[in-house]
Amino acid sequence: LEVIMVRWAASLDMYRKVPTDLLEGTKRGSFLSYGAVILMATLFMLETRAYFSNNWVSSLALDDNQESRLQVNFNITMMDLR
Repeated sequence: LEVIMVRWAASLDMYRKVPTDLLEGTKRGSFLSYGAVILMATLFMLETRAYFSNNWVSSLALDDNQESRLQVNFNITMMDLR
């Protein structure tokens, strides 16, 4: 059973190995790879900092409705009331 699970997990590999004789590195690919790594690291750090920062935001808005009556609508859904 364990062997079957390992084979099944290996078949789900989205980034399969490409033979090295088919690979060719370029300067453009290198710059794009480094840029992507720098961008991902920057985004990770900024999002982590934003997640751990504690800033409270509260706002209150008053309605300037001058009418004497206020219409209130209730949308109630009752499921299977037997």
